[in-house]
Amino acid sequence: MGNGFIPALAERRRQNLPIRLVSAAAIALMNSGAVDGRIVLTWFIAYIAVQFLEAPLFGAVLRWRKAPRVREALVLGFLALNTLLFASLAIPLWMGDNWMGPAVAILMLVGAMGNAAGIARGMRPVFFVCFAPYFLLLIIGPFLASWASHTVLQAALCIGPVVISSSFLSQYLTAERLREAEATAKAELEQKRAEAVAATNAKSSFVATVSHDLRTPLTAILACAGAIQRDAKDAAEVSRATMIGDAAKMMRCLLDDLLDLSKIEAGHMSVEVTTFDPQRLFDDVARFWSEEAARKGLTLTVSGADTLPALAGGDTTRIRQILNNLLSNAVKFTDAGGILIETMAEPLIEGGWALTASVVDTGVGLSDEQMSRLFTRFEQTDASVARIHGGTGLGLAISRELSRLMGGDLTVQSRLGEGARFTMACELALAVGNLPGRDWEVAAQRDGSELRILVVDDHELNRRALTLLLEPLGVVPVLATGGEEALVMAANQIFDVILMDLNMAGLDGRETTLRLRADESPNQAVPVIAVTGAVEPQVLQSCLDSGMNAWVEKPLEPAALYAAIERVLGLADDEAVAA
Repeated sequence: MGNGFIPALAERRRQNLPIRLVSAAAIALMNSGAVDGRIVLTWFIAYIAVQFLEAPLFGAVLRWRKAPRVREALVLGFLALNTLLFASLAIPLWMGDNWMGPAVAILMLVGAMGNAAGIARGMRPVFFVCFAPYFLLLIIGPFLASWASHTVLQAALCIGPVVISSSFLSQYLTAERLREAEATAKAELEQKRAEAVAATNAKSSFVATVSHDLRTPLTAILACAGAIQRDAKDAAEVSRATMIGDAAKMMRCLLDDLLDLSKIEAGHMSVEVTTFDPQRLFDDVARFWSEEAARKGLTLTVSGADTLPALAGGDTTRIRQILNNLLSNAVKFTDAGGILIETMAEPLIEGGWALTASVVDTGVGLSDEQMSRLFTRFEQTDASVARIHGGTGLGLAISRELSRLMGGDLTVQSRLGEGARFTMACELALAVGNLPGRDWEVAAQRDGSELRILVVDDHELNRRALTLLLEPLGVVPVLATGGEEALVMAANQIFDVILMDLNMAGLDGRETTLRLRADESPNQAVPVIAVTGAVEPQVLQSCLDSGMNAWVEKPLEPAALYAAIERVLGLADDEAVAA
């Protein structure tokens, strides 16, 4: 068992020691003439000695771990002795020849009550042990006064001390009730906060699990859509396969939004800083959306690219995500005219760059009421928006949170019928080193049919999907249903690449890779590509730490998978890369 109130009391008494010593000295000095000096000196020496005995006593009690009730009784008994000793000087003061002694006694006892109330907050037994002697002497003191021998006068003298004592007692008990109510309310708030955090974490975990599980069938859908497109004999089949692929990609975007939202709510969202070329990023984004804009007869132009630095540090994935969301909305809600991407970067005094990027359209615009709900999660500006265009209403809310994580914000200016201007602001760091992979060249050119690829996944649907995705390369992969089987195959066959699912029953992908690297097998140094639905920096770092060379995200994009294979074949084991 613990020491109850004893540690807190010992600390408060230690802090209060100087006040007690000074008060005792002042009282002794004030009363040296009113009371026999020998009595005052004896009282002062005894009281000071007891104060200096207190710390060793508390220390011994705190070190004694047994019989908590006995420990508390010892401490309370010592406090009672201390209190009685201090209050004992009031007796000769009450018995003086004039009213000055009782007046000093009353002041001394009332002051001691206030000190006791301060030390004993939150410890009622301590308060009553200290309060009782002072209260008792205030009551009986008038009957000790020789100059006030009349009973009526003595009773009258009791009234003041009784009122003062009652006031102290009432204030202390009220303060204690308030303190206890506050402590209870605080505990309830803490419990509710903990429950809310637990609920948020549970929701985030649930969303992450569902997102991961749904990426498996999405990978299969995309792989099958690609295979149908490749083998299609007429335009109608190609169109149907394209529709399937587009629907799967839309579903992937919705999953990404929900996963990002759960991370933001749980406080787990983070940004990373890598060196990149801002001009190239904006060119790539504009080129990607120009085809979509052209289908609607819209123009898409970029201005201000000359103000962008050649290299900077930032989270290109998040910047691209925000721009894609803004351009998607601009194309969606603009039927005529065009879309302009205005960019500008200004140097910061402390180093780095302040980047702003505005997406300006000539679309339907927004009313003030619509703009007030624009960044609200799961809200669409109009009920018809979800019906006509789809979407969860999460994109802009997430984009604003991402902008703020990068030291900026996302704002909007618009009028109904006059288009809209969305402006993303963020901070970029100074570039460190060169662009990752800028000087990379493929060191090995091979015929895909010569490749031996081991696919390790405990889910049959994933294995079949990867088989379809590797088909255009002319590769017939070797399939392993788990980490243990993969290690057995790696010990007896030679592979050029291993595609390793990260989360598997039994041995997961990381543990399997660690064992592969530790074994003296023909594939000890074979490139390993992680296949994962989680791409948080800590997850990817754990992949690299286990000995993996690259990663691809579920649901798998054929181009990303092929690029990862090409890179690890070119780089062998010299460098870790990501698709």
